[in-house]
Amino acid sequence: MKNSQLIVYITATMPYVFLFILLIRGLFLPGSIDGIIYYLKPDWPKLLEFQVWSDAGTQVFYSYGIGIAALVALGSYNQFNHNSYRDVIIFTISNSFTSVLSGFVIFSVLGYMAHIQGVSINEVAEEGPGLAFIVYPQALSLMPFSPIWSVMFFIMLFLLGLGTQLVAAEAITTALIDEYMPYFKKYINCKYTKEIVSAINVSVSFICGLPMITNGGMYVFQIFDYYAASRTLLFVGLFECIAIAYFYGVKKYCKNLETMWEFKLGPWLKIMWVFATPFFTLVLIVFTVLTYEDLTYNRTYKYPHWALMFGWGLSISSFICIPVYALVKVFITPGNLKERLIRLRTYQFKIHQIGLGNPVQNVDRKIMNDYEKSLDENKNLIITTFDENIPVGDFQNCSTSEDDNGSQFADSRTIIKP
Repeated sequence: MKNSQLIVYITATMPYVFLFILLIRGLFLPGSIDGIIYYLKPDWPKLLEFQVWSDAGTQVFYSYGIGIAALVALGSYNQFNHNSYRDVIIFTISNSFTSVLSGFVIFSVLGYMAHIQGVSINEVAEEGPGLAFIVYPQALSLMPFSPIWSVMFFIMLFLLGLGTQLVAAEAITTALIDEYMPYFKKYINCKYTKEIVSAINVSVSFICGLPMITNGGMYVFQIFDYYAASRTLLFVGLFECIAIAYFYGVKKYCKNLETMWEFKLGPWLKIMWVFATPFFTLVLIVFTVLTYEDLTYNRTYKYPHWALMFGWGLSISSFICIPVYALVKVFITPGNLKERLIRLRTYQFKIHQIGLGNPVQNVDRKIMNDYEKSLDENKNLIITTFDENIPVGDFQNCSTSEDDNGSQFADSRTIIKP
């Protein structure tokens, strides 16, 4: 993780240097102002089209990394009381600023290209990978000292891609390590376990990416980009919101966050998680379905039926595992339906998170006050949430169970001797 951090510091900052250089150069080109005006001037009739809002919403999900577990995986390395609330604000502002800045860089050069060719800007503007790999490089080739600007542009693209892949690889590796550590200890069992898992992860990703650099690579890439990389995120984001707000419980979730951040949260976050975010995400999904069109390449070539079915298979496989896994857990959990749902809604902690058989006199009573607590029939205190500030070893009489991987869990409804 530390090595990844050092690389990310470079891959995250250097693109800004190249962006500002390209922006300054672009603003001094003839026709660049026309491109900027085209970029900033709204096309009001377009705002009434469902397709525009569907594309915009999908781009926001993809740009902010929502629904791909990268933010969750990286956040898991923070200290328990780390102020991630502040990080989210900084992240959203910087991300939006980068998107706006990139628009100025692109359209200043597109305005110059349209000026040279004597056509309108909407005739040279291209969406998707064609903009980065065809239109913009062609525009750079028309500029004086074009090799210099072209080298800068493709170094920037390389650094952006490298930074994105580092985060994506770290997310997958972290998930695998957290979920299947018992297996890795059994079959690998060395101090380089994470490095070995990372090597396997990137090797598989490398093999999967090979078809995209062949002569027909763009053909394959378009299928993955159109079906698997964008539309799926809306469904994943909706499932995440429903799981947190309605199954785990938004009140309990807010209490957990307040325990971590050590300040009270306003009601607007609850409103967003319970009502606003699920509603608008569902609206975007409806817009996406209503405006769906079969994939085309370069606005002319229509993909065959089997390719479209393959694309839909990719799209569905990315999110269908969420409801299927939920149904499987309900089916295999012991008890009647009500007991199963209660048990599944109660968070379970792995055995290393809670110590067993030790007295509880060291528990900080102030921290205990932040908990949802109740008394059982024997007047034992039942704790239903968890705070890592409580030292390991302060719990006793904790019931345990095993998951499908043989990992031992401690039930979160843990009995504490008063």
